[in-house]
Parts: sequence; C-alpha cells; structure tokens
Amino acid sequence: MGRNYLDGCKSEEIVALCDLDHEFSAPVFKLYPNARLYKDFRQMFDKEQKNFDALIVATPDHWHSHLVLAGLAMDKHIYCAKPITHTIAEARKVKAACLASKRTTKASIQDSRTAYARASNRIVAHRRHRPDP
Repeated sequence: MGRNYLDGCKSEEIVALCDLDHEFSAPVFKLYPNARLYKDFRQMFDKEQKNFDALIVATPDHWHSHLVLAGLAMDKHIYCAKPITHTIAEARKVKAACLASKRTTKASIQDSRTAYARASNRIVAHRRHRPDP
C-alpha cells in the first residue's frame, strides 16, 4: 500500500523513505532516487524531522497509532493507512492528539477504483455464481 500512497505524491519532494526490508522495497526506492533511506523510523525522525511537512504511515497495522502520535508530536500532517488504532485507549490518545494539533490527519479508505480491488471483486463474483458442489 505504501507504493500506492506514494504514487499519489509523485509531484511532491519525497525526502525520506523507511522500510525494514530494503530488498523488498528496492523497486519503490528506485522511483525516488533523492530520498534518504532508513530501516528505523526513529532514526529517520531524528535526522529528517526538519526536512518534511507530512508523513505517510503505511506500516503493519499495529504500528499505525504509534507513528501517527509521533508525527503529530513533530507537528506534521498525517496520512495513515487504516486502521489507525487497535484499541479504545489508542483511539482516545490519537483523537486527543488530532484535536490538539493544527495539522491535517486523514485515514485511507480502499475503494473499488484500484486494479487490485477490481480483480478481487471479479474473483469473488465469479466464485459466487458457481454452482455449489
């Protein structure tokens, strides 16, 4: 999903990218040759905090709220994959941080316009119409 989110930002200056698996992410990294690469988001935040205005969070779900809170604490705009939180306690913390911030926060919604969604819809529809065994 991170690659899809970045596709919507092609006209923007991408200053840093972070992923634990640089081999897996290499095709995306090649699209942004000027971006500095990191494996640890904490190091990226420490070194790049003054160099970016917005943060895209496309990590495994259990990291979303932690990165959103860190981004808001740095006074950054946030675009986050869903779900933003996993617990009510996380939701309360994120809500309070969003309300206290003057930055824009947005959660993604996946829709049927993507090729992936349309393909899965066709597969499900095809299976649905098969006669039961």
